[in-house]
Amino acid sequence: MLRRLLAAVMADRWRAALAAVATGFLALLVPPLSVLSGAVPALVTLAHGAGEGLLVTAIAAGGGALTGLLVLGQGWVAAALVLGSWLPAVGVAAAVRATGTLALGLWAAAGIGAAVVGLLHLALPEPAAFWREALAAPALRGALPEMPDAVLARAAEWMSFALGLGVALGLALVLLLARGAQAVLYNPGGLARELQALRPGRVGAVLTALAWGGGMAGPGLLRDLAGAVAVPWLFAGLGLAHALAAGRLGWLVALYVALALVPHVAVALAGLGWMDAWLDIRRRLARGGPPGNRA
Repeated sequence: MLRRLLAAVMADRWRAALAAVATGFLALLVPPLSVLSGAVPALVTLAHGAGEGLLVTAIAAGGGALTGLLVLGQGWVAAALVLGSWLPAVGVAAAVRATGTLALGLWAAAGIGAAVVGLLHLALPEPAAFWREALAAPALRGALPEMPDAVLARAAEWMSFALGLGVALGLALVLLLARGAQAVLYNPGGLARELQALRPGRVGAVLTALAWGGGMAGPGLLRDLAGAVAVPWLFAGLGLAHALAAGRLGWLVALYVALALVPHVAVALAGLGWMDAWLDIRRRLARGGPPGNRA
């Protein structure tokens, strides 16, 4: 059934644009649907190229503007979807299609997240001061009357970090969803194989180490970039965990439950993925065989 639904969406560019617009507007009510909306032009790009992805985006932009004017009385929603979802989705998918490498798409997502943080630092000499003012707005303070001022001040120091992380992670999820849909249509099991083999590379590992190491010195641009550049390593660690689990469903369920409940698990996975860039854990285990079979 899923395959038939995806085939219907991909039947022509008009249906794809309609699916992007419909899920985009539904995301106003259910925000996670924004990932589905971005995945539509990303899937078109993966399957047919960046040109077709941009054409679907243009059609969706026109349809979204018209829908916004008729339903909401304003067309800004379409512009937000184009700039915040559809165009970046086409970009990360184009990186994968051009290179055939999932890692490059994840680095493109991280790069966009890092660019957003960099632009914020260029526009605002002290981003933390901006966030403190935003978090102190009467509407927010009214919604969080029990939140101590010290906690809000601490949160302001991490908002730029969270912004870069959120942008990169959101685009990575869009890309993975689109890649998974492409696998369902044209390459069954392809995404699972790609994830288990994912290694973002040693050049990226060096740059990430610089960001992480500089971030430990305290607030600043490097610390704010550290969240975005961690995203490829998070999925590399997750792919490695899948490879090590070797089909043990219970182990994987426990991992995902822990990942949902304990944020530090994500940090551990990112660290594991980064370490694998240097240690090549998969190859070492394959060479030595399963622990129970070693002499």
